[in-house]
Amino acid sequence: MKDFLFVFSPYISHILPTTGIARHLKKQGYSILYAAPKRFKEVIANQGFNHYEIDELKDKEDAKLLSASIEKLIHQFKIVGCFVEVGKWDWSILLNAKGIPTIALEIGISENKSRFVPPFNVFFIPKKNLFSLVKMEWQWRKIFFKLFSSFKDNKKHESYYKDILTLTCKTGQELLSRKNRIYNYMLIGEPELILFPHEYNFNLTPADQSEYIGGFVDHLRKEKPFDWHKIDLTKPLIFCCFGSLSGWFKSAGRLFEKIITAFEDNKNYTLIICIGNHLPELIASHLSDHIHIFKSVPQLEILKKTAVFINHGGSGSVRESLCLGVPMLIYPWSKDSDMLGNSSRVAYHGLGIVGDIVSDTPSKILSYVEKLQDYPFSKNINEMQKTFNNYNSRERFFIQQIIEIFKTNQGSNE
Repeated sequence: MKDFLFVFSPYISHILPTTGIARHLKKQGYSILYAAPKRFKEVIANQGFNHYEIDELKDKEDAKLLSASIEKLIHQFKIVGCFVEVGKWDWSILLNAKGIPTIALEIGISENKSRFVPPFNVFFIPKKNLFSLVKMEWQWRKIFFKLFSSFKDNKKHESYYKDILTLTCKTGQELLSRKNRIYNYMLIGEPELILFPHEYNFNLTPADQSEYIGGFVDHLRKEKPFDWHKIDLTKPLIFCCFGSLSGWFKSAGRLFEKIITAFEDNKNYTLIICIGNHLPELIASHLSDHIHIFKSVPQLEILKKTAVFINHGGSGSVRESLCLGVPMLIYPWSKDSDMLGNSSRVAYHGLGIVGDIVSDTPSKILSYVEKLQDYPFSKNINEMQKTFNNYNSRERFFIQQIIEIFKTNQGSNE
């Protein structure tokens, strides 16, 4: 059986958004293989896909080690194409050298510079005027200067890049570009797909070189069982979760406490909080019957019953929330990711409210939740859900296009 390979960063929030595409390809008769650390084997197997262990690579930029691992992999499996996360250009070059075509998949928002679009790691709502343009240009220039001045990182990249080129007998060729991009190099000529509708971007934004293919949310994703017996669904359900990487969120404890306080004396709502690895003592605490705290939950299942989703603005959470028509209260906790960019887009389209972690009080949080259930948020979220549904209805068409791209590029690589 022919295999499609998926290579993504070793985080569950980077792997799960891709299973929608993987499931479509499996229906087309292909076998799906994820190259990932051992700890993801069970998660991947539960979705019905195969796992190839790459623990030994970890974060080492060792071109020979990666090349040997890829050599072993392609002898073991019949790989006809590979989806790589944007930034995994080393995998792309080495696989292309073996005649295996690749497509870059962006699970977040585009990091390309476009007119009227701020960098994805900045909270800014653009307008079509001179002041807005000047401010955005200044934001982009600060990022480009920071990248240019990162001498140590640039030298490390240059050395690793030369090693990759040497292994593929492409020394002297210019295969990469980071022109007008925030972080990741792109392989010149490699197709780049974005897992959002283009309409989610700012309306002022012209289409860029990337292809927007919609959310591809995997509604057949297998999640852990959840006991609903103690959850009162006669009241609006408020769901709070700050992502699978929220262990890095240093102020999470204080924000959880504010949210709990906001709903403690208000029994008009049912509150579910997923705390991850934060404050495990909260799970055993004696809270009101309408407040429920868990270490982990099946997010898609809960979102289907949710009135308002309190989250961090991560691309996976935002994508699933919009797909299921749930307005959001967002508290972005990282300036080094796309949380701020997603927050800007959610606010721009009136799909939610962006809160302030420091200054928002429990009463303010409760007032936001009440506003989000009324007009115009209800209207805006329904319109964006329709947009997602329109893309969803064309997923089979997108998959056929993707397969054709792989077939065409496979011929050009041979």
